Amino acid sequence: MNNNNNFNSNSTKIKNNIETESIREEINFDASNINKPYSFIFKIILIGDSNCGKTSLINRYVKKTFTENYICTIGVDFVMKNILIYNELIKLQIWDTAGMEKYKQITTSYYRGAQAGLIAFDLTSHQSFLNVEKWIADYQRFSNSTFKKVIYVIGTKCDLSDERQVEIKEIEDFVEKNNYVYYECSAKTGSNIDFLFLELGNLLYSHYKNIKDDEVKSAIAIRKSTAGNIDEKYLNILYKENKKCGC
Repeated sequence: MNNNNNFNSNSTKIKNNIETESIREEINFDASNINKPYSFIFKIILIGDSNCGKTSLINRYVKKTFTENYICTIGVDFVMKNILIYNELIKLQIWDTAGMEKYKQITTSYYRGAQAGLIAFDLTSHQSFLNVEKWIADYQRFSNSTFKKVIYVIGTKCDLSDERQVEIKEIEDFVEKNNYVYYECSAKTGSNIDFLFLELGNLLYSHYKNIKDDEVKSAIAIRKSTAGNIDEKYLNILYKENKKCGC
């Protein structure tokens, strides 16, 4: 599999039980009612086999709830989550997709424009892990190729250790070979879910912030080369206007 267009942070590390007290303070901060313009909105697509716990994972992150009984997602659904990064408001648009084959034509159309793909599998189902490569191939095929692709592999239901069917060595070999980030999460206990999205938000912010700043610098350089010296006050206005426009 060709991963030249992927970019990841701390790639190939197995991430489990990594939350610290300082991180908990950051992820517990409620940004939902902050009244300020957002700097970026990022589209995140969550895909994987049916019944692997995708909806439970999202509900744990956004609503802080968990239930044993979920109805399978029909088609697609999405939720919004606000987070603060370096005092800038970031909106995460998280798309929950159905894993059943009969919805594939519908769901893959929503991959377009996604800046990140979270590919989930059930740690208690070895077949769902074997299907991860297929889901990644679909994401790479149907998502907009103009975006560099962030790919996180997510092992769900890590609280069910007695029912585990996927050995850590097999997962390590796969993510190291393909340079993916891997998390083990539990929607039931909440383990690692908040940190996963916090790290992903920071990764996307850093990448697209650099792109936007480079575009502003480029525009200023072009303006300088064609119009001579520009008043410094105008440069500040130009920079601020570009900052307002998200990605």
